[in-house]
Amino acid sequence: MAKDQQYEKAELYKNRLDLLNKFHTKSLVVNKKLTNVDVVAITSVDKEAFVNYLQITEGSIILSKNIRVKKQLDESDEHVLSLIYLDCRNQFKSVNKVIYSNKKLLPPSGIRVVIPKIGDKRKLVELSLKNALHQKEKSISDQSGRLTKNDELLFQIQNSLRLKEIPRIIECFDNSNFQGTTPVSSMVRFTMVNQIKRNIDTTI
Repeated sequence: MAKDQQYEKAELYKNRLDLLNKFHTKSLVVNKKLTNVDVVAITSVDKEAFVNYLQITEGSIILSKNIRVKKQLDESDEHVLSLIYLDCRNQFKSVNKVIYSNKKLLPPSGIRVVIPKIGDKRKLVELSLKNALHQKEKSISDQSGRLTKNDELLFQIQNSLRLKEIPRIIECFDNSNFQGTTPVSSMVRFTMVNQIKRNIDTTI
């Protein structure tokens, strides 16, 4: 639908799908033997990181949160994951003593980090990572949609002003004075960026 420029319908169906996925994730029973554990996974692109946090109680996922943040220069995934996990643990008052993750992280004192390789523990980490990847894909898709709308506006300007090329850079000048004295000039510059990849979003 986005390809056909039916953006409102595409947004409606996307929101319904997100709600369905969120309900399914939070009601999923994974393994009743797995209880009182936290699960975190991270994926990143350029200077953004996408993290998913799960709480498991009596074999069921009782909480799922996606977080998208900007990374600092040369900041590792492990460092970002450590900070985000600590924030989630405090926000949701987790008292769990075990963390399953796809990356090493620096846990609070007395907390054990496990990077499972097989079995149901590994499936939990893969589910968390899948949620983080979905958030990343959604971010890229949403940004692409906004870029498409901006391009449409620029095409309209090009046609209206009969320009040879799309106006990727527009500069507007204004000159003013006070009764012929104290002249003042200003300029406003609009620049269309070809690729916008960074955004910040937090969803639960």
